[in-house]
Amino acid sequence: MDHPVIVEVGAEGGRVALLGRLDVNENWQFRLSSTDESWTILGDAVETGPRSPRESNWVLTWPEAVALLDRYPWAQLVPLVVHPAFRDEVLVEVTRRLLGRSSPRSKSQMDRWLKLFSGGVRERA
Repeated sequence: MDHPVIVEVGAEGGRVALLGRLDVNENWQFRLSSTDESWTILGDAVETGPRSPRESNWVLTWPEAVALLDRYPWAQLVPLVVHPAFRDEVLVEVTRRLLGRSSPRSKSQMDRWLKLFSGGVRERA
């Protein structure tokens, strides 16, 4: 069963996605899914690589979901998808992570997220 993507980010060789599902009481649950395809840069040297994404257990709260994302520098990666129902929550978390850092790249990384939120990058429902 495919689960809706809440937020998905990518980098060269892989992606990290927070997936969601509604339980019987219409409460959201979350799971992290990640793929690492960096082995493909080896070309013919490797005949096979990982076949499926790695997935975490389901968690029941938004703070737990963000903790799953925080296993990676997700806010610094390329934003690909944000579920419309979670735009505000994701923007708050991205802002905390990027504007709380004193990195010269923080502004350009924040600009990529703002472009996504303004419709410059596709969203999946």
